[in-house]
Amino acid sequence: VLMLAVATNISAGGVALVFLSNQIPGLVVKLTAPYWFHLMTYESRILMASVAMGIACFLVGCGGLVRDDIAGDGDDANQEPEDSDGHKWGLALELLGVSFVSFSCNLGEVR
Repeated sequence: VLMLAVATNISAGGVALVFLSNQIPGLVVKLTAPYWFHLMTYESRILMASVAMGIACFLVGCGGLVRDDIAGDGDDANQEPEDSDGHKWGLALELLGVSFVSFSCNLGEVR
């Protein structure tokens, strides 16, 4: 829910990208859970969910740093365009982080 609330901060023109990044991993976990959840203990799933949440926070933070480095110190003359490679990498890291949040939440939720 938190990642959807800040979707415009991640991608102002691509809120649908954030929404899809948030929904698809959870849907995959819920659709495949009956086939592999019995192979894992509850404790190992919670541990995996915790690690995934940590990775998600790291990826979203790094993606924001990459995009902030591109923005520079506010001098418009030296700014790179928003379609530069660094901006794309920052957005990709943030969307991957959103996917990890969704995976984490759904992994710990389904019993």
